[in-house]
Amino acid sequence: MAITGCAIEGAGSKKRGIIREADANVRIDPEVQTSFDQGVSELKDSNYKAAAELFEKVVKRARLHTAPFINLGLSYEGLGEYEKAEESFLKAIDLNPGHLVANTELGLLYRKMGKFDLARKAYETALETSPLYQPARKNLGILCDMYMGDVKCALSHFKKYLELSPDDEQVKIWVADLSNK
Repeated sequence: MAITGCAIEGAGSKKRGIIREADANVRIDPEVQTSFDQGVSELKDSNYKAAAELFEKVVKRARLHTAPFINLGLSYEGLGEYEKAEESFLKAIDLNPGHLVANTELGLLYRKMGKFDLARKAYETALETSPLYQPARKNLGILCDMYMGDVKCALSHFKKYLELSPDDEQVKIWVADLSNK
């Protein structure tokens, strides 16, 4: 048995992360899988303390999977324990440096912490891995616009984002507004 599934929504969406992933090369004990699944359920229900406790158990026994570390980071972030969240996201990135969701979630956390240069670096790392990864692209545009005051950067990323997501009316409004500055 392995930790399986897919992301419930993209990083940075209104329904953040909650990652499930498959790794056929790493076997997972059924008890660990059950704890992981319970943790996902608790995280979905915003029961961050219970989720963190479950994911702490999982990461001790499933150290080669990024998903439990990302979900642990989301749990800690929900509890307002930003340093622990950062540590968990960084552990996921140590396992997979180009992990799209781990880097984007780390960027969102850094933005929340006011560490804008680190947030930018995290989003850019995700985009180096996959230039088409829309959550990182959109969040980098938001960071550049609202937090760094870099209109050129924001416009560039929002326009690239709209190439693949042309129906995002909110981003269209942002582009129009920024183009008038």
